[in-house]
Amino acid sequence: MIDECDKVGYQPAIPLLLTLVTYSNNTIRQKALTDFEMLAGMDSSNGAQIMMHPQFHPWLLDLLMPYQDLSTKYGPQGSAQAVFDIGGKLHTLLLKNACINSEEEAYKKINFVARWPSIL
Repeated sequence: MIDECDKVGYQPAIPLLLTLVTYSNNTIRQKALTDFEMLAGMDSSNGAQIMMHPQFHPWLLDLLMPYQDLSTKYGPQGSAQAVFDIGGKLHTLLLKNACINSEEEAYKKINFVARWPSIL
């Protein structure tokens, strides 16, 4: 998925990674979200690649919703809280990345994310 220059080079690997992370434990989820955050933070083009993937944002929000419920009911829960924190940082970073991006597609993506909870 990543080439020698730390660029996202193989788009079809993203859905595979999303599926693997969905069915993994909290430790692997934490590491995967940290890797996504590092990739997006090091290079804004990586963030744009991830952000523009049609499945990524709904997947990230679906992944984080149960953790938000856990943290409000029971307080911080170790690795679950870490997954929620890193996922929130990644979400913020990708939205910031999209706001900096002058492409019209980035605005469409942010508009979709803003409307996503009302669609449910």
